[in-house]
Amino acid sequence: MVDRSKHFRVELYLEEKCRKSICDFFIHKYTCPPASVVEKLHLTVYFASMRVPNARLGTRKVAIEVPVSETRFMLMEAGGEEAKPHLKANKSKVGIRIRQRSGELYGIQALRGEYCKLETKEMLGKRKKSNNKFNAFGFLRFQPHITFLRPGNRLNPDLYPLGADFRGTFKSLRFDRLVSREVDPVKTNGNRSINSKNKPDELGDSWSELNKIKLD
Repeated sequence: MVDRSKHFRVELYLEEKCRKSICDFFIHKYTCPPASVVEKLHLTVYFASMRVPNARLGTRKVAIEVPVSETRFMLMEAGGEEAKPHLKANKSKVGIRIRQRSGELYGIQALRGEYCKLETKEMLGKRKKSNNKFNAFGFLRFQPHITFLRPGNRLNPDLYPLGADFRGTFKSLRFDRLVSREVDPVKTNGNRSINSKNKPDELGDSWSELNKIKLD
């Protein structure tokens, strides 16, 4: 029987030194208000809108490194990758995506595969199983991403200079923890959360890449 009383999430967290350097980059170099900077920087590896049978909960050590050259900045808003003038960086969540063509996704995909194979016929219903490109639950396309900033970040609309500076400043993203956990279901209105017991930086299911003015 499907249990929808909890959602299941698997998240890959940046190591502390890498996390702190990125937070300081936005606070000190781009004068983003500290309250707008997400502290728990992570990449969602897998999500299901129900409990997953036989999935182990907890934290385990990993060692995954992704070159920053394989990342591009985006706005976390629904609508795809095209620039849309009515969306502003300082009024949106901002983060990066790892390019799908990147050969550096292997480690992330291997971890994701461990949970995709746990999906049962009862869970899926008429859905297709999750794989390295598509999700059975949540947003259809799997796009590895990290949210860095919340609305009110004071960024300029053009993300291209920021992206170039970020890739020039940092060489790699280093992940050292994989966390699998169950969370309370999030009530939504379209793609936006309207009520949740989870902290804002612990949600992060939106993945759409929207680069303003000029694509990064």
